[in-house]
Amino acid sequence: GSSPLGSVSPRIAPYHLRMRNPYAKVFVIIQLSVILFVWLVYLRITSLFSGTPTVVVGEVQASQPHETLHQVNHPRGRLYVPHPPLPATLRAHDWDTLTPENVGDRSFLVLLGHLVNVNDYPKRILYDLGLRDYESSLEWMLDHYPAHFDEVYGFECEKTVFKDKKDPRIPEGGAHYYLGTCVGTEDGENTIDFPRLLHETCRMQDFCLVKMDIEGTEWPLLAAMEERGVHALVDELLVEVHFLDPHMTRYKWDQFGPQRIEDAHNLLNHWRHDLHVYTNPWP
Repeated sequence: GSSPLGSVSPRIAPYHLRMRNPYAKVFVIIQLSVILFVWLVYLRITSLFSGTPTVVVGEVQASQPHETLHQVNHPRGRLYVPHPPLPATLRAHDWDTLTPENVGDRSFLVLLGHLVNVNDYPKRILYDLGLRDYESSLEWMLDHYPAHFDEVYGFECEKTVFKDKKDPRIPEGGAHYYLGTCVGTEDGENTIDFPRLLHETCRMQDFCLVKMDIEGTEWPLLAAMEERGVHALVDELLVEVHFLDPHMTRYKWDQFGPQRIEDAHNLLNHWRHDLHVYTNPWP
């Protein structure tokens, strides 16, 4: 007589019949789950040890060595951006081409705002430690940084150097200038405790950029920020690290020390790789 399976192939029929058993279905599901799990583990392991993980820079993907990556906790999700290598002199020029005219050349700077859209953050705050005159620092930041800052906190030890130009790019009530006031690690007559102020004014969800040019005070201040844990609030750090070096004596840097340029490199790399802050030298 005819087969009860009709036209079903004899090779398939036994498996088809077995699948009527509910335990057999569970067994197949478990097998598929194990295969999927093993595959996901394999993908995870290869991404960790391949040496060229995916880097998300805004909407662009590229490959970079793992040690040059910086993780950005962006409002749109976790992003990875390349950390540019530190120049040997911490400036745009080599020692033999460094002159008083180009010593402050900032053409090598790759700002974090060039890599991700920081305007996506709920609030953007600039802390300018060492305002000097308006043009050399604050105006440069407002001209070149690709973001709109909601607030600016500016500090300058010399009271008469900085002239407020009432820049319309800073919202009304958003400019806070401390002229004749130096930044330090505790409050005093002419000193403000910057780690405290940072803790009180910057939230974890904000984008907080610290630019620091404070003539050697950066060494104890950065150490205090790390010790008190407020470094975790900083999304980007631009700092001129002062050190004693024969090449810099012509720029009156012989007053600094005992740190040397090797110490400056170590400090910047420490903030980059150990503290995970996007850090670049400010010339």
